Amino acid sequence: MLVKDLMSEDVLTTTLGERAIDLGNRMLSERRSAAVVLTDGKVSGLVSKESFIASVKYLKSKPLESFMVADLVDHCLETSTPEEDIDSVVDRMMTSYKRIDRMPVVKDGKLVGMISAGSVVSFFAANMKGRLKVRDVMEYKPVLVFDYTPIPDVIKEMDLSREKRVIVVEGQKVVGTITVLDLATALFNRMKNSDLKSILSTMKAADVMTPKPITIRPKEDAAKAAEIMTEKSIGGLPVVDKQIEGLITRTNILKAYMIAKTK
Repeated sequence: MLVKDLMSEDVLTTTLGERAIDLGNRMLSERRSAAVVLTDGKVSGLVSKESFIASVKYLKSKPLESFMVADLVDHCLETSTPEEDIDSVVDRMMTSYKRIDRMPVVKDGKLVGMISAGSVVSFFAANMKGRLKVRDVMEYKPVLVFDYTPIPDVIKEMDLSREKRVIVVEGQKVVGTITVLDLATALFNRMKNSDLKSILSTMKAADVMTPKPITIRPKEDAAKAAEIMTEKSIGGLPVVDKQIEGLITRTNILKAYMIAKTK
């Protein structure tokens, strides 16, 4: 199976000269988590929810309106081609130190699409039922934060662990999840009306989290987890039995995909 079989041709694009606030509004209205930066018609970078969070330390110094795409862009990105084997793409996503989950697809120097972990997860849900259980591929030591944890500490936990999703607990009870997208959206929306420094000093995990997250049990089919992620457009599920057992994410489904292919 090749990249062209799973890639999306509908890609949001931007330029280095667009204001960050304008791109952010477009990403929110179109429900996009990333935009490909084009320079003279060629792919030159990516602006994503991750690059926004990575720039938080710089955003403290000036109003959001003064930042351009050029201030947030990630120039160090991996790309694919329509003819690349999906297994190769999955391997690169899993082994990248940045834990990437998307790649612009380029042909003859031009952007032709985007291949994402979500596309592979959707394929796994539809074609690999009964191969593996959630417990076979889930993370057994997910990052946990309390509902009262200050947002700067949540960001630090994500940065140190390189995880894109943390589980919010109240005592031993799972009460929510926070993703990089949740953080980026919340900070972006609040920065339209206030400065980032004051926002970070008052926000807690409970202010940003998605409450009452969908959970799954460790003995369930991994394909069921992939199906829920696809249908609900979410990137991970807390694994809960009588207590919190772990976390299964799109990255774990990529691992399941590679394992299942050998069975």
